[in-house]
Amino acid sequence: MKKVSLFLVVCLFSLGSVFANDTTNGTEPSQGQKLAKQISSLLNKKNAFAENDLGHSADILFMLNNDMEIVVLSVNTDEKHIERFIKNKLNYQKVDLKTYKPGKKYTIAVKIAS
Repeated sequence: MKKVSLFLVVCLFSLGSVFANDTTNGTEPSQGQKLAKQISSLLNKKNAFAENDLGHSADILFMLNNDMEIVVLSVNTDEKHIERFIKNKLNYQKVDLKTYKPGKKYTIAVKIAS
């Protein structure tokens, strides 16, 4: 069975709007982009999915706690094993951001692609 990897789709719903007012000089990524990159990195570490999982997607609702750790609130997907995978990979993982709002809810979409 061919293995595929989880690919983070660049659909940052409330994340994009929360960090939309980030002022950057065009060379430095915004805080939202940094967070998305860190989440992508966490999800892409040592994962394996069956070929029939290709194309499945999930919407992840999460917040950052006072310790700058991701707390997954919900994963909206039809596949329970994908939900478990995402929760196991992201819950209580520290992120590195200059500014963030503890307790604020964020949504990000992910899609499984080869």
